[in-house]
Amino acid sequence: MKLRTRLTLLFALVFSTLIVLLNLFIYYSYADMRKDEFYLRLQAKSENTLRLLADVDDIDHGLLRVVDRNTVNAMYEEKTLVFNEDKKLIYSSLDNHPVHYSDRLLDEIMEKGEVYYTDDETQSEVFGSYRTIGEHRSYIVLSTAYDRYGIEKLKEMRNTLLFASFTGIVIAVMLGYWLIYKGFSPLEELNKNIRSITEQNLNRQVPVKTGAKDEFSELADSYNQMLLRLADAFERQKTFVQHASHELRTPVSVMMSEVEVALKSENLTPEGEAMLVQMRTSLDKISDLINSLLLLSKIQDINENRFHTERVDEIVFAAAESVSERFPNFTPVVNYSGSELSDTAFQVPCHKYLLKILFANLMENGCKYSDDGRVSIEIRSGEDRVTVSFINSGSTISPADQKKLFTPFFRSSNSTGKPGHGLGLSVCERIAVYHGTSLKYSIHRGRNCFSLGLKR
Repeated sequence: MKLRTRLTLLFALVFSTLIVLLNLFIYYSYADMRKDEFYLRLQAKSENTLRLLADVDDIDHGLLRVVDRNTVNAMYEEKTLVFNEDKKLIYSSLDNHPVHYSDRLLDEIMEKGEVYYTDDETQSEVFGSYRTIGEHRSYIVLSTAYDRYGIEKLKEMRNTLLFASFTGIVIAVMLGYWLIYKGFSPLEELNKNIRSITEQNLNRQVPVKTGAKDEFSELADSYNQMLLRLADAFERQKTFVQHASHELRTPVSVMMSEVEVALKSENLTPEGEAMLVQMRTSLDKISDLINSLLLLSKIQDINENRFHTERVDEIVFAAAESVSERFPNFTPVVNYSGSELSDTAFQVPCHKYLLKILFANLMENGCKYSDDGRVSIEIRSGEDRVTVSFINSGSTISPADQKKLFTPFFRSSNSTGKPGHGLGLSVCERIAVYHGTSLKYSIHRGRNCFSLGLKR
């Protein structure tokens, strides 16, 4: 998961948690406020009813019920009961809405002075109080009612807060993604520029905004400084290899000439001739090694403007001809395939000289490692690229060796006793990368297969 996605999710999670906690605080605060307000109303109702009963001894209970029914601030399903100190009911405001009570409840009210709870069956809220008026008269007042308007408002607030929470979370996710996307856009641009830099263009610098002091600008500047150091190291290495190769080519050429002259001598003994032939073989290997090293160091300096449209099969035949001169037993077999087999189907923009070296190296590799010198070459034309595969019947390469196959000077376990320096495939891979592709190894029907796709 990308850092941008993780930060977006983290931002959304934190913001959503805050929204939910805030809305829960608002909801429960309002619920407590409603409960306290309704408690005060029940308390006031109890006090008023008790005051009328206590102050006017001969008041008509029916008249008191009428007064209760017509109170301006009457509550829904309101009910008031008054008991004397012997727990005998002396007043009931309504007869058609019974109140559930027991002696145990009345005892609890007398013990605590006040009791406030919600009836589980009717969901009405009950307030009970024990009051002593004067010196001898004590009463138990039990008032109950259902806060219909308060409960409805609480439900409306709950629905509103749920909608607000959902909307806030959606907005938080969208806003967080947009803000983080805008914040990371310089990093995306930096990453895009970094991906475009290869060993062929190490001198290319990542753009840095003038006067910018943010972290991304500092990162880009540090990367540019690292590129300069890498470019300098590569240049030193390349210069050393080129100079060393040139310096070694001269004495090797001189020694080769002297060996050739010595081989033409009439007084040469059979032992001396065998020694000179062995020396010539060794000098050929050294010369090939020097040429390979020199080619590796020069590939990155070749300008891409030297690419021209060429027929891949013509380059294959030219490479096969040069390989046949060195390996008389080399037998190339070329096969064509693809949905289109016209003259332009196998044309690609390429560097002809380098591509010929790549094809020749793969053919030589197949000839050396195959049992009969036979190399099958398959040229397939696709919609956007031409794929060239080189297949030989030699011993296949183990999975462990395949990981290091294109490493310079690496030789796999199946190359024991075979001539070579382990640079041929490295040169091929470097040329393939230079053409914007890669060289791939696979085992095709029990045979070695090297293939690359060239963009048309």
